[in-house]
Amino acid sequence: MSWTAIWTDGGPVVARAAPRDDAGDATFLVEGRASRSRAGPQTVWRGHGDGALALGRDPDGAIMVGHGGFAVRTDAGAVEPGDRFRLTYRTGRAAGAGVIEVKNLDRDVTLALPAGPGRPLRLADVTPRGALGDGFAGLAALANHNAPCGDRAGLETGTMVATPAGEVAVETLKPGAVVLDDAGRFANVTAAEAREAVTLGSMPAIRMRAPYFGLATDLCLTHRTQVVLSGPEVEYTFGTETVLARAADLVNGTSVLRDMTVPVRTFHRVELATGGCLRIGRARIAGTEAGERPVIDRAAAQSLLAMRRDSRALIG
Repeated sequence: MSWTAIWTDGGPVVARAAPRDDAGDATFLVEGRASRSRAGPQTVWRGHGDGALALGRDPDGAIMVGHGGFAVRTDAGAVEPGDRFRLTYRTGRAAGAGVIEVKNLDRDVTLALPAGPGRPLRLADVTPRGALGDGFAGLAALANHNAPCGDRAGLETGTMVATPAGEVAVETLKPGAVVLDDAGRFANVTAAEAREAVTLGSMPAIRMRAPYFGLATDLCLTHRTQVVLSGPEVEYTFGTETVLARAADLVNGTSVLRDMTVPVRTFHRVELATGGCLRIGRARIAGTEAGERPVIDRAAAQSLLAMRRDSRALIG
């Protein structure tokens, strides 16, 4: 199972093993920013041939989807001028199976639409035909399976995780394995899964650079993965010893960067019986979206990083 083809607005097609034309399960996603003009319907995406996938946006902000004989439309105002959006379309092996989701990335609102009756999603259906309209401004990708799209925690293959027997690669962890959690306790792994993710557009990989955060080597993780922050700045600001911050909210161009150098990466999600976090060097990383600690927003995360930088500068 894999993401088989990727298109971007400024580069060549990224092509891998193409799905068969009779493929059943498939996932297509497209991201863009709506034109700031309300003049006339706008083409977001159009594939090849009769009944190919067609995506558009009406002047009233509705998103339209058509494929293989069906057509659906969101309510007006789903994507207003200038809004960033992601559309995900899944087809299944069962006759008429399919789900369409339209997410407004600026307002964090997701709309679900039924898809069908239609045909299985084929490569030709989504291969772009001609120039794209103003509604497309970023990314499109096709997977030959029912793929999750960008909103899960995970650590990239090769990340070394602390265990009682020493460090091991995260991809070797299976249910029943024992690791050291962020409190130094022996913790059983209760769930472990790998998934291949597109790391472009609104879903970049996040690179935490060594030696920041107590890391011996750089750490690559998904933008949704939560990082434990602690220290006097945290206690002073929040009145608690630790807080969680999403990796994307820590991006500052110095110690934490967006990394879109590789279009597809494999990430691993790990859940512990203790509910604790994984230890990676001296950093503490949540293997799944969980925990009782508060999750702070980007403004608070950036403020903590600035306080830490300034206090270290004063210490010398």
